[in-house]
Amino acid sequence: MNIKSIFIAVAVASLLMIPMPPGSAWAGSEGGLPPAGGISGPELWGTVVVDCGAQRATLRVKGVADCNVETAAFSMVWLLCPATEKSPLYFVLTGVNLTSMGITGTPVITKVKNFKVEGSLVSFDVQIRSTP
Repeated sequence: MNIKSIFIAVAVASLLMIPMPPGSAWAGSEGGLPPAGGISGPELWGTVVVDCGAQRATLRVKGVADCNVETAAFSMVWLLCPATEKSPLYFVLTGVNLTSMGITGTPVITKVKNFKVEGSLVSFDVQIRSTP
């Protein structure tokens, strides 16, 4: 096990200790089509780490507002392990509240980059926008 794997495992374990807000379940499956109502609003970038063995995921988002960096972290259920970079596209992030960062509708993943699989852990960067 290399240092990067140990770091990711510790990060996942520490984020799983954050209480999960009620209703934040992310039923993972293959990515779908863009929402019928379209996508709007500002874009945020975050990092997702999925522990496929535990069917859990953590999302960490950073945004800049008035020269201040705001961060948020969420722990959620992830039922199916993402197989490719396209798997998480257009997932609706149910129970994730990013209104303080300018996302006023329901957050949805619109881009995926840096997709990496390391054993039962899958990590990737995501662009998040909202449905109107």
